[in-house]
Amino acid sequence: MKKILIVEDDEYIGNLIEAALKKENFLVQRAYSGTEALLVQKTEPSDLVLLDLMLPGMSGEQILSSLKKVPVIVMSAKQEIDHKVQMLNEGATDYITKPFDLNELVARIRVHLRNSPTNETYRTYEKMVLWENEARYENRTVHLTPTEKMIMEIFMDAKDKTISRTSLLDQLETQGIGMSPQTLKVHVSRLRSKLKELTGEEKIESLWGIGYRLS
Repeated sequence: MKKILIVEDDEYIGNLIEAALKKENFLVQRAYSGTEALLVQKTEPSDLVLLDLMLPGMSGEQILSSLKKVPVIVMSAKQEIDHKVQMLNEGATDYITKPFDLNELVARIRVHLRNSPTNETYRTYEKMVLWENEARYENRTVHLTPTEKMIMEIFMDAKDKTISRTSLLDQLETQGIGMSPQTLKVHVSRLRSKLKELTGEEKIESLWGIGYRLS
């Protein structure tokens, strides 16, 4: 699943965009200032950035040059052609004028993601690599469902720290995947079996009454 970073200090607008993206099965991250956007993109890279220009602290114009490794769609109320040309010349992939139709925004996102196949993010843990919907270990590969992949991403981000069941459920819920504790148990069990098939080892440790840990 592709991950989109929304850089928008207007919470109402950001919430509308986030809801539209989650409806289309995108993963979503949020940042409310230029400084926060750079930090989020550095620590947890997204596949595309939606960038408002009028931000507190560092403006969108100021951070644009630092986002050249990822497609950036500028979102701005400024309609002057000269300004649009300037932003495109300085590194923006696209420019959409506020107010805009959310369906048009989603369509533009899909176009730019198709044109940037190398922006798919991956994660690693020891010798395991998570790429697209596959987990890889040495020369072996297993396919993961979207839910299994998302759970695995959460485990990998936590590294060897314990994740409570409540925290795991909450993180899945923020990405638009709600489920009961029993359903979560089933998904984790299936993921555990696939990782054992992949590595020959038990990689997900269950801590009774606490949660899970990647080992």
